[in-house]
Amino acid sequence: MSIDRLLRPNLIESHTQEWKDGTVPGWIPGILTGIENDDIDPEGLGRIKVKCDLISATDNLPNGWDGWVWVLEDFVNNSGVGGSHRLLQAGTQIALLPMLGNPQQLLMLGCLHSRIDRPNPMFNRAKGVHGTHTPGEVMSIKDDVNAERTDGYPNGVIQQVSRAGDVINQTQGGARSHLQADGTVNIENPLASTVLSAEGDITQRSAGDAVSILGSDGAAVIRSEAFGSELNLAAIESVLSAPMPAIGTLINQAKQITGKLGEGMNLISELNQRFELGLDNQLSQVSNTLQRLEKGVGTAAAQGADVLDKLQEFSVDDFGKLLSSQVEQALDPAIASLARDLPSLLENFDFPRINEFLKTEGLNILPDELEATLRGLSHQPTLQAEMILSEVLPNGYESFANLSALELHGTISQVQELIDSLVLSQAVVERDATLAVSPKERAITPDLDLQAGIEKVWKLLPEGIQAHLEKPKFTELVRGVVTGESEIGDLFTNVLGQRAKGAIANASQALGRALPTLREIPQLRASLAENPPSLPALEQVMSQFSEQLTPALDEALGALNQSFHSIPSTLPTPRVVANAVMSELRSASGVSQVFASDAGAGLSTPWGSFGIGSGGFSFKGKKGKNGKQDPLIFPVTGAHNARLKIDENQGILIEGTTPEGQVLSKILVDGANITITAGEQATIEINPTGVFINGALWTGAIAFQPLND
Repeated sequence: MSIDRLLRPNLIESHTQEWKDGTVPGWIPGILTGIENDDIDPEGLGRIKVKCDLISATDNLPNGWDGWVWVLEDFVNNSGVGGSHRLLQAGTQIALLPMLGNPQQLLMLGCLHSRIDRPNPMFNRAKGVHGTHTPGEVMSIKDDVNAERTDGYPNGVIQQVSRAGDVINQTQGGARSHLQADGTVNIENPLASTVLSAEGDITQRSAGDAVSILGSDGAAVIRSEAFGSELNLAAIESVLSAPMPAIGTLINQAKQITGKLGEGMNLISELNQRFELGLDNQLSQVSNTLQRLEKGVGTAAAQGADVLDKLQEFSVDDFGKLLSSQVEQALDPAIASLARDLPSLLENFDFPRINEFLKTEGLNILPDELEATLRGLSHQPTLQAEMILSEVLPNGYESFANLSALELHGTISQVQELIDSLVLSQAVVERDATLAVSPKERAITPDLDLQAGIEKVWKLLPEGIQAHLEKPKFTELVRGVVTGESEIGDLFTNVLGQRAKGAIANASQALGRALPTLREIPQLRASLAENPPSLPALEQVMSQFSEQLTPALDEALGALNQSFHSIPSTLPTPRVVANAVMSELRSASGVSQVFASDAGAGLSTPWGSFGIGSGGFSFKGKKGKNGKQDPLIFPVTGAHNARLKIDENQGILIEGTTPEGQVLSKILVDGANITITAGEQATIEINPTGVFINGALWTGAIAFQPLND
């Protein structure tokens, strides 16, 4: 090809004087035709071959003596290998500059976008967003205004530098490191994590919810959240908590599912937003999201289904007993009055009036500094009530939280009052039947039809409770309380147990409906990898997938949260506590303990206590309803029956009994007095004034007769 005349004669540009003279006044538009992997530069200098449609539509330009065109690079390494090397692709439109106007000495200046080869829509010079996006889907997005950078790769790796100075790295499998500007380090994958805080704390969590916390102050905690056991090493004391009972362990495992389901919904939402924004690199993001759904949500949901199945094996009574302490608290007259009257007290907020009410009921009054906070929450009475209960209740709001969530906190006392009326009415009916009371006399006594009363009790229950109860069974339970066959606590244990068991069954069914869609993820990922669809087709596939999975996850999440309303957030377990002067072994409820120190040791239970120290032995019985200590009893049973009673009101008492416990004889030692009793009439009393036999002072001598052989 001759370039004596640069332009083809049929082009209007060929008629300018410069072109006729064989010189080029400016840059030349060209098309890259040869690069290293196609038409290789024999000297390995990264040169290219080009053509120019203004000169020839088919032939490469005979640049220089060998036809190769130099490429302008950012920099080179002096006297060595390296420097920058542009990514170029055959067919790219480029700008060529002739040296001193010589068309046979061309230099490639750069590449040109066109209406076909468009820049990534994320790039926006007006907003300072620029970068690169290669044909191989390697992206680098720089935001000069916000001083941010994001690099993405088709294998799912993402690297980010944020405006705040954070550095984030993430892989397709969900491995992620987050280095924060304040020095905090977070390393995690879908199943486990490690966090190093700026203050020097280290927190680690495993896939099985084993947690270790190493504090900057030297304290350490090792905890199994799945099983509820914990070792807490602190400056003041160390505490070892035993694992929760089996039902508590399964409940904790079930609670972990909610976090995974919520994470799954967030992942799908983020992916849908990417499609709405029309962002590129969608296939890589879809693959990354599906993998995280499969490993994190899919695995957790399958395990969760097994956990819920195991929970359903527990009885109604097992579940009901979990809230027995909250029911007992709600039945306390003072707490019942507070739960019943608190909504009306909060309608027209009056802090002194609330404290006066608490004082009248014998409850702790609220501190003055709480008034401003409560007044600020006047538009949120629920939060006001929670804060007041947190201050007033002995064990805080958590000891009442489940009854509140179930809308039973004010209902329990109303049910008790109604049942008490039914008990009284039933007693009146039985009395009238026995004494043949006249209609006139009966008119002045309270009377309530039993069946109508039970119907009123039923209507007091929230609909969310009724939905899980069998009304005939409930009627039978209330009737048993009224007739004295069972206690009101037994009624609520059954009601709450049925509610919990029914809610868990609902959650299991809802999670089961989500599992089939989650199990389709591996096949969907493989299909997208083997046959990458177009962007519109990919969006349609993911839209259908989202429409199936999102409502299923939402339903399962809601059902799980509903089931947890019937389950306390924590279950008490036995503990070992040790400090600088004492160690204790405590029961789950804390009412029984064994303790030891340099000053002594002992044990304490609701039925009595024993201690030994420098002052000798000490014994105490349980405290009775009248506030006095009941006797501490040591029974001896078998062929010979007796018991030793230590009574702070009487002294030490030795009793001979029948196997059934009937007292036949006894010796009482109380200070300077000794009393011996046999049967119903024989009594000897010895005190400083003398010896009394059957009440009469004995003045004679005691004669001992030798035993006969």
